[in-house]
Amino acid sequence: MKKSEEIGKRIKKSRESKKMTQTELGAALSTPVTPTAISLYEDGKRDLTIEALSEIADKLDVSLGYLIKGQEEDVSIRVALRTDPKLKDNPQARDQINDFIEFMKNKTK
Repeated sequence: MKKSEEIGKRIKKSRESKKMTQTELGAALSTPVTPTAISLYEDGKRDLTIEALSEIADKLDVSLGYLIKGQEEDVSIRVALRTDPKLKDNPQARDQINDFIEFMKNKTK
């Protein structure tokens, strides 16, 4: 399976778990896209820029690491990122926290 197909499956799974339609996800993006475009992303038939993928991750409340690599995110981190005003709208903070967690997991192996 191609990487874009794996990412697409995780986008679809995340979108459906939020009970969000392709239309709603497309409209929620800073540069709105059609449901057809979302479908193409989910099917792995159209590649996304890292910026677009990051924004989709934010809209779906998942980490960029999850969409790209399938890494699960700790629920407490999601809560902190949603409630702390310094972190709430900072996708870089989320990625850095996830990178640190992965670093710590690997360090303790």
